Amino acid sequence: MKTIADALKRNSLRFENKEAIVDATSRLTFSELNRRVNRIANALDLLDDPTGGRIGVLSKNSYHYLEIYFAAAKLGRCVVPLNFLLPDDEVQHLLEESEITCCFVGEDNEDRAESIRERSSTVLNWLTLTRRRKGFLFYDDLLDQASEDEPISNVDKNQMAMLVFTRGTTGRPKGVMLSHQNVMNSALSMMALMKIRPTDVGCCVLPFYNTEVISAFCMLMAGGKVIINRNVDAVEILKLIQNERCTHINLIPTLFGWLHQHAEFERYNISSLKLMTYSGKFYETDNLLQCIKKYWKPFIQWYGSTETAGCSVTALDPQDHILEGPKSNRLASAGRPLDGVKIGIVDNRNCRLDPGEIGEIVVKSRNIMLGYWKQPELTRQVLKDGWLHTGDVGYIDENGYLYVLGRKNNKRNTRPRYIDTDHFFGCEFSTEERSNYVACSL
Repeated sequence: MKTIADALKRNSLRFENKEAIVDATSRLTFSELNRRVNRIANALDLLDDPTGGRIGVLSKNSYHYLEIYFAAAKLGRCVVPLNFLLPDDEVQHLLEESEITCCFVGEDNEDRAESIRERSSTVLNWLTLTRRRKGFLFYDDLLDQASEDEPISNVDKNQMAMLVFTRGTTGRPKGVMLSHQNVMNSALSMMALMKIRPTDVGCCVLPFYNTEVISAFCMLMAGGKVIINRNVDAVEILKLIQNERCTHINLIPTLFGWLHQHAEFERYNISSLKLMTYSGKFYETDNLLQCIKKYWKPFIQWYGSTETAGCSVTALDPQDHILEGPKSNRLASAGRPLDGVKIGIVDNRNCRLDPGEIGEIVVKSRNIMLGYWKQPELTRQVLKDGWLHTGDVGYIDENGYLYVLGRKNNKRNTRPRYIDTDHFFGCEFSTEERSNYVACSL
């Protein structure tokens, strides 16, 4: 398989009538999903877009989001997920910076898209996802007019599949170019570590405008079912887990704490959960212990970045979530490398350091990005001889566990890099919680 779309095509035959995606408005089987994806892919191929430029998505989570990714993959087109929390001028800048020629807009962003559209010079086609709007093409109209035959294309695994913008700690957005191989290997790594089976059900809560979408890909690749949460609401999440019998969920530490401290937590049956994963920030040990004792479920921690196609470099396995004793210090680590991943610690001269010595974390794997969009010099600085220089500082102990201490060029921050604290997508958090919040994609 070269792309995630290859996995969908295969599973539409293996699991023809099995449910693949569920959200608030739709339930789609694998065969229905594949037919719809073929239609949107063929419709995109017929649009007036001679450059075959990038495809933007400005929307909250929905089944449309995944259909667009799969359709683009079948055509060899690149998707640019746009952060709907950014102000209009920044969204417009990203549209032009990434040379988006086709942009899909969710219902919550239609009014602002109207304003942005008037000033945009690059987008040739604007499309609404859920309702008709003057001046926009409509998603369902395109599907109705297009063929459901498999598109004919020859996609190379090294073609760019995703262009994800992240601010990191520099302030200027960086466009991370991820190939089909990057995305596929990241999804396969997650699928293997979590031992996902066709009977599993993943609850997707974190927004798809970063690499979190790969969590949905790995569930679908395994033949499992994806449950999409559109708005981050504690009761809604608990209801989904209970009613859809979800087996897996990936959150950030703050959201896990937010859920189990909610007044209605005990009203819902979450016994179907068999694995909970977290990523994106250092999890204070006391809070992690409280969370583990409250849920009594196996936990896995991911460590990675957008540059590694998601949180897919090291993992702290369930057996390493030791609550007491001499090995309990592993809770403060980011775990050990996944299969096929090499990590190291280097000094300022790029010389390898011994276990226990503190330096910059470097990574080598097939998940490593192609580079930064339109920033060749920055790409050369971070990609050296096949190794990604993460900018994170840490050390590896004698047992191979990675400890992440902070950012190399951020003297004010003693912890791993965070992205903006405005990524709350509607959650009601206290001031203290806001200061601790960090999104999944670093």
